[in-house]
This record gives sequence, structure tokens and C-alpha cells, in this order.
Amino acid sequence: MVKPSKSQSDLEYIRQRYGVPAYPGVKVQVYDGRVGTIRKGDGGYIGVTFPEKPSRVEQYHPTWEIKYFVEKRCVV
Repeated sequence: MVKPSKSQSDLEYIRQRYGVPAYPGVKVQVYDGRVGTIRKGDGGYIGVTFPEKPSRVEQYHPTWEIKYFVEKRCVV
């Protein structure tokens, strides 16, 4: 059995604690209107990258003025 990474465990905690779809690759809009992508979890925060600086990860509280954009898919 493979042990999940700390980042994966942090995102799992965020999903359970706050009821948000915090998964790697999910698009989010932060409080200042910028749209970025969730890259990792860091404690109780989500790590988000933005197109203008893709190597920089910025930390945001998962419920403070964050909009999540999740595609609805049918899996068969």
C-alpha cells in the first residue's frame, strides 16, 4: 500500500473539514479575481499557481472568498 504524500493528506483534510473540492488541478478564483490552479495542500491551506508565475505557489484559506470551478463528468 502506498502512503499518501503530506500534500495529498492535507488536501484530504481540507476536503473533509471544509467540504470543498480541493483537488490538484482544480481551477479556483481567489479574492482579487485572479484564476489559478490548485497544486497542493499545505496544512489547512490550498497552494495555488497562476499563469503569470507558474513556478510560484501562493497559499489561500480554502473558504475565504474562493470560488471553485469543477467540471461535471459522467464516469462509466
